[in-house]
Amino acid sequence: MWFTTVPILLIFSTNAVLYFLTWLRIRQETEIIMQSLGTQCTTRKASIRAAQAMLLLVVAFSIQWGALSLFGLWNLITAKVPQPLYYIVVILSNIGGKQCI
Repeated sequence: MWFTTVPILLIFSTNAVLYFLTWLRIRQETEIIMQSLGTQCTTRKASIRAAQAMLLLVVAFSIQWGALSLFGLWNLITAKVPQPLYYIVVILSNIGGKQCI
């Protein structure tokens, strides 16, 4: 539990908070630029694309490592974890690698 569940939940929550703060900063800068340049800039579209890319990384991380967290929590409740969940954990943790966008 201490090597899988707790670090995964800690990393996920930290990532979610940091990505949210980054998105807020991008949005604030976009609003400032939009006020100074008006409708001539494409910064708003770039801001939306950046937010979508950040959201995609958070979703991919949660899918990839959420199964391991579920496995750890399930193992805390009962000692018998279903075999399909074990296979899902093995598959998802091994297909993850460098995430490039």
